[in-house]
Amino acid sequence: AWEQKVGAGPSWTTISGATSADYQPGALTTTTMYRRTVWSPNAQSCVNVSNEITVTVNPLPIVTLGTVTAVCNSETSFLLPYSAAQNTPTKYSISVGTPAMPGFVPVVDADLGTSPLSISIPSGLAQNNYVFVFTVKNANGCVSSSQTFTVPIKSPPTPAVAGKERGVLDSLINCENGSFTMSANSGL
Repeated sequence: AWEQKVGAGPSWTTISGATSADYQPGALTTTTMYRRTVWSPNAQSCVNVSNEITVTVNPLPIVTLGTVTAVCNSETSFLLPYSAAQNTPTKYSISVGTPAMPGFVPVVDADLGTSPLSISIPSGLAQNNYVFVFTVKNANGCVSSSQTFTVPIKSPPTPAVAGKERGVLDSLINCENGSFTMSANSGL
């Protein structure tokens, strides 16, 4: 029979139904010790206990992602703020979500520097809210749960003088002491 001791518990307990030579526990959330006991078929008082096996459970690393500020489609990077790092994350990875940013090169196990992280993106993207998937990893190799975040890409407005095409009006003529008004189209 297999026995277990959870955490720093004082005693061993028999695991119900675990009587074969092999035992595979379910998902663990706490460090747990295991051992196997074997009784002699002829004398129930003769017992042999195996060596103890300790399965150490390391907590998953966590960070809290901030909001990414919109960037113009002419930019080649965005800043990803984060805070509240727990359980010593040391690496991060980013992949595309849906909608996927065309031409984005996934980031895999990059060193987690200080916040905000500067992430490279291609320029000339169509205006959209692109979704990404973010994870962190610690030195134990434990990987966080996936988090998604959005990067809003905006196209800059085209400045123009009201009523004229861009580039058509190069100069204004005005008499001395005269007044005039210039207006720009909305979006500036």
